[in-house]
Amino acid sequence: MAYHNLALDPLKSLKARPSYSQYLEGWNELLELTHLMAVDQAIVYGLESKKIAEAAKRRGSILQPSPMQTKVGRSRPKLITIRDGDRAMKLLFIRHPSAFFSWRKWALVILEHLPIQENQSV
Repeated sequence: MAYHNLALDPLKSLKARPSYSQYLEGWNELLELTHLMAVDQAIVYGLESKKIAEAAKRRGSILQPSPMQTKVGRSRPKLITIRDGDRAMKLLFIRHPSAFFSWRKWALVILEHLPIQENQSV
């Protein structure tokens, strides 16, 4: 288990938002780290997936979105598989935890689409 903050640079204030290029740099770093760590699935806080598409394209990776019928409140999760050579990683985009939503409902989405896997190599 690991946590990665997409904004790699300190922001000027608590209310400041990262720029598009800062997010893109964060996605590039995430793709590099997950490749090195052989990550096969990740939960992404936030439903916006445009920046990962650009980062994957720059890297030469293939994005495969999976249509999802599931809806939690007014939000619909997104499931995207990134293929990079012989590696594949599933990304499940859920509503950001700073937004009001039911953890119990989102937990069901996570369990359905990113089941807990035991590492057989340990």
